[in-house]
Order: sequence, then structure tokens, then C-alpha cells
Amino acid sequence: MAHRIREAMDGADEGPPLGGEGKIVEADETFIGVASRDLGWRFVNGVGWIRERTEKMKVLTMVERGGRSRSVRLDEITSDEIRPHLTVNISRRSTLATDEATWYIEAGQEFPEHLTVAHRRKSTAGAAPARTPSKGFSASSSAA
Repeated sequence: MAHRIREAMDGADEGPPLGGEGKIVEADETFIGVASRDLGWRFVNGVGWIRERTEKMKVLTMVERGGRSRSVRLDEITSDEIRPHLTVNISRRSTLATDEATWYIEAGQEFPEHLTVAHRRKSTAGAAPARTPSKGFSASSSAA
């Protein structure tokens, strides 16, 4: 599975934008890697004892319904970090479909329509995503 995600990440920010007029592009973030775990304590000169932890890689995946997909690695999952990737990789004439996370609100205003799915309530607003793109990522969705 990881090799398919890396394959999709190779073309990020390149080529024509995903979607277009009348098309829906789904976007979602996910974490990839081993579960976060405590590696224990380590002494650092001048600092003292610090606790080390592993951290998962943060990835944003954008999937054009019935078409191409792109994934990009994120440093942080924030509105300021996600918005540029959405506006560069998705045609502004597309409909954006995301979950209800707050970091999509500002970017959603850049598109003619922003559909959301409320995972907790298992309800949708408009014609929301059929699936969560980064969690349902497969070989068939990585065609560029």
C-alpha cells in the first residue's frame, strides 16, 4: 500500500490541476507509519532528560472522482499548510469535498462549492464524499 501512496506523491504539484467544471475532488488527510510510541528517556547535555517519541508522517490526498489522484507530505496539519496544496493541485472550478475539519473551511471558500461529510454524525451536507480518499486509496485511484 505504501508504494502506491509514494507513486501518487511523485507527481504532486505537477501537471494540470485535478477536477474542473462540474467535477468533484475529494481531499482528506491521514497519518502513515507505525503507531506513536514512547522510545524512553535520553539525557541531552545542557538540556537534561528528554522523552523521545516516534511520529507518523502526515499526508494530504486529493482524489478526482473517477480520475486522477495526488498526495503530498505535510509538515503540520493546519489551514495554512493545507490551503496552498488544495489551490495549486485542484482546479478552482471544481467542487471540493472534505470532512468537517476546521482546516478546510478557509480553503473551501476558494471553490464554487464545498461539500462536507460529518463522520461523527454519519451524515452529509450536499453530495458529500462517497468515501474518505486517503483511507480508501488504491491502485486504481493512482492513475495519472
